[in-house]
Amino acid sequence: MEPTTEVSYVVPVDQPNTVREIAERLFPAYTVEAGGFHLAGCKLEDHPFVRLEFQSARGVSLVYVDAQGREADAALVSTLGMANTTPLETDRRLPERELERMIQCGTRIARQKIPEAESATLSRVDVICCRYAHGKIRFTVGDQSADLRFSGWARQLEPPPFVCPYTGIETFHLAATDEGQIAAAEAIQTCAITGRRVLPDALRSCSVTGVRALAEFFATCPVSGKAVLEKEMVPCSTCGQMVSPMVVTAGRCAACQSLAGPETDDPRISRLTQAYPSLSTWPRWQLAETATVLIVVLRKRLRRLLLVLDKDTLEPRRVAAGSRLTAGWSELEPSRLREVLDR
Repeated sequence: MEPTTEVSYVVPVDQPNTVREIAERLFPAYTVEAGGFHLAGCKLEDHPFVRLEFQSARGVSLVYVDAQGREADAALVSTLGMANTTPLETDRRLPERELERMIQCGTRIARQKIPEAESATLSRVDVICCRYAHGKIRFTVGDQSADLRFSGWARQLEPPPFVCPYTGIETFHLAATDEGQIAAAEAIQTCAITGRRVLPDALRSCSVTGVRALAEFFATCPVSGKAVLEKEMVPCSTCGQMVSPMVVTAGRCAACQSLAGPETDDPRISRLTQAYPSLSTWPRWQLAETATVLIVVLRKRLRRLLLVLDKDTLEPRRVAAGSRLTAGWSELEPSRLREVLDR
C-alpha cells in the first residue's frame, strides 16, 4: 500500500478551539453572590490523531492512530468526535518524520484488520487535531479569591463543581461570609442575633429554642451540659445557678431536686471535711452536684444550712441558713462560712 500525498488537517466539528469557547462552555454553570469569576489561565494542547482511509474492492475502511502509533478504539473516536470533522485553518504541520511514522503504524494495523489489505489503496490521510484543555477559574468576592482547576478533552469538558474548602460541599453557587471566606452558598448560615453570615461551625444551636447563633451568646447549662442561649437561662431557686429552663421544675434545677444522703464512703465527704473541719459536727447531710458546683444541705437540731461550693476550689458561692420549721432560706455572706459552721 502506497501512502497518498494528500494530507488534510481537520478538527472535530463541535470541538471548542479557543479559550473564549472554553469560557463560554464553563461559565454559565456558576453563580457568585456579590462577586464574579474569570479564567486565571487556560491552555489548549493539540493532540494529533491520524485517520487513514483505505479503498478496496469491498469499499472504504478507516483506521485511527494516536501519536504513539496505537489504534484509537471506537469509544475514543466517538468521545472525541473524530468521525465528523471540518478543515482546520492552520500553518502548523506535524514534522514529516512523525507523520510518516504514524502512517506506517496505521498501515500495519490496517493489514491486520482489513482482509484484502494487500490490494487496498491508502486514499486519504487526515491529521485530526483534538484539543485538551486545562486551566483554572478564579472566583472573586471583594478582595478575596478562590481557584477551581479544570482539565479534560475540550469536546467533553464539563464545568467541575467547586468543592467548598470548609464543608466539602460540591456546588456551582458560591458566596462569601462576612469574614471574607468564599464557600458554598448553601453552607453559609446567618446568626439569628447579629445577622452575620458565617460558616456553620461558627454557630451553635440553642437546646431550648433551636435558634442558631454565634458561640459568644451561649452558655453551657451546668446540669444538662447542653448549650443554651444566655438570655434563655434561668436561676435555680436553691443553688442559684443559671441553668436551662428544661431542667427546672417548680423553680428548682434537677440537681437540687436530686439532693440525697451520701454513702459513708462517699469521697466527697472526706474532701469537704478536710477543707471545712467543722462540717463533721453536722450530723445530717444531703449532697448533689453539677458540672461546676457541689450542693450541700446540712441539718443540726432545728437548723438548716445550704452551701453551694465551687467544685474545683470548694470556695463558697452561696451560703444560706434556714429552719426545719420553715421552707425558705436566708442569705448569708459567703465569707462568713467558717464562722457559721462553728456555731
